[in-house]
Amino acid sequence: MRLTDTALASEHQYRTTIANKAALIVVDDVWSKSDIEPLLAESPRSRFLFTTRDAALGNFVGAREHRADLPDDAQSRELLALWANKPLSEFPGVADEIMHECGRLPLALSVVGGMLRGKNAQYWTDTLTRLRTADLSSIKKQLPTGQDSFFKAVETSFHVHRCFARATIPPDDC
Repeated sequence: MRLTDTALASEHQYRTTIANKAALIVVDDVWSKSDIEPLLAESPRSRFLFTTRDAALGNFVGAREHRADLPDDAQSRELLALWANKPLSEFPGVADEIMHECGRLPLALSVVGGMLRGKNAQYWTDTLTRLRTADLSSIKKQLPTGQDSFFKAVETSFHVHRCFARATIPPDDC
């Protein structure tokens, strides 16, 4: 079978299977209608939930919109504190800058907060530097608005984990 035949067969199988089921289909971070079209199926007992930053995609499928705004500064600080396991009163001076480099995105805050757990103030400063200098040039054109802070957090996390995996962490390199 050609790829298109395989895709059509898979789509047909999915729709046939889901037609009489009770299911919750969840798709996170939809960027285009082509991402969800194959998953739309007639299934009266099922529900389809997807997240997107493009409200027009919801209009495409007749969805009800439920907005989830970014946390404010206080909520972002609390989330970073939770994942870093550090009381707000003990936050290093760069904590707010880290929070803003993460764009107040909850996933970015949790990734970076987890990396900062049990670390000293210098490590927080080094993490801020890595977030500011993260190189996203190879994927920048493909990122939807607002996603760069999440990818900076992920790149920083990968860099730190790569340094730990080498078991040599010279200050200039890692």
